[in-house]
Amino acid sequence: ALGEAEWLPNAVYPFAVVYGHPLRDHGDGLACFETMVCLFGRWARGWLACWPEPPLPCLAAAERLLQFHDDEVAAHLARIGCPATDWAWPMLRSFLSECLPREAYFFAARICL
Repeated sequence: ALGEAEWLPNAVYPFAVVYGHPLRDHGDGLACFETMVCLFGRWARGWLACWPEPPLPCLAAAERLLQFHDDEVAAHLARIGCPATDWAWPMLRSFLSECLPREAYFFAARICL
């Protein structure tokens, strides 16, 4: 079932690039796997409970954080009918790799791990 999660390749890809291909680059596939287990265990624990839908509890938390830190933006998104599945889920499902520049992404990954 997990192999059918459409967001999984986007979540794993940046780490696969960092650790390299096990056969071609003498990469460390085990370290990549352990990193992903750590990330899912710590930060994405509830994602699979909601699958195949996006993790609604996590997205609700993202909406609350946005409302706390920038109520004006949160109110605007609510006014135009833009739910967290449209603005937060695309960022979260790739662990931010699709929205941050490379150096900023690695900096954020070091902090989170």
